[in-house]
Amino acid sequence: MLFRSIAAAYGKTIEEVIGKTDRELLINPEEATQFGNDDQQVINLVESLWIPEESITLPSGEQKILQTHKIPIAAPDGNSYEVLGVATDITDRKRAEDEIQKALQKEKELREMKGQFVDIVSHEFRTPLTSILGFAELLNRHYSKLSKEKQLHYIRNIQQAGIRLKDLIDD
Repeated sequence: MLFRSIAAAYGKTIEEVIGKTDRELLINPEEATQFGNDDQQVINLVESLWIPEESITLPSGEQKILQTHKIPIAAPDGNSYEVLGVATDITDRKRAEDEIQKALQKEKELREMKGQFVDIVSHEFRTPLTSILGFAELLNRHYSKLSKEKQLHYIRNIQQAGIRLKDLIDD
């Protein structure tokens, strides 16, 4: 079953993958070099190596993201080591994580835009409201002392500010 999966991933037959290293099966030279360097590190240090994320290019051109654990295994001669690599395809998970990150970023941008919108609307409403309240206060306090012309001027200002608020709401 294992060789069948590997053979299918690399677009090879089972016979073509038996006895081959990843370096021999990979089509991307940089990836093959990195795999070889990782294997050599495991052999030289006789220590496991955890690779949380590495990319491989399949013969089809498809990119896969793997999570790999490489473990040193004593060779039959007992003096050298070979590497056992166990990889898990995390491509779908990484794509889902990327989509979630994009959605979160979009949500953050929308929240910021909403905040800016509220600030702008608040400012736009304050100006006419301040005019309405100010002129209404003047009329209230000084109505009897104001000329008819001044009274009409303040009432027109209140009306214009009210129309401005109505237009803002309509927009």
